[in-house]
Amino acid sequence: MAGIVFNVISLVLQIYWYILLARLLLSFFPDVSRTAIGRVLFAATEFYLGAFRRVIPQIRLGGGYLDISYIVAFIAYWFIENGVLTIVSLLFSGIR
Repeated sequence: MAGIVFNVISLVLQIYWYILLARLLLSFFPDVSRTAIGRVLFAATEFYLGAFRRVIPQIRLGGGYLDISYIVAFIAYWFIENGVLTIVSLLFSGIR
């Protein structure tokens, strides 16, 4: 039972990681946000990425801007994912 719960949580976190990655890749194509899949991806990720975007300003590069909040968000997600999986593992280690 504990292994199943751990695997489900791990799978959900991995799926969300790929959703974040898809959002990053689709951000290079602004018209995609108007499509159905673009709206779903943006809605599913905006609460997480928006938190970083509000805190981390964009860096001006020539005529455009570089949004480094994605980099920080991905690094933070890695720590969050590992932390959650460690906590779940520790919680279920005593259950046999």
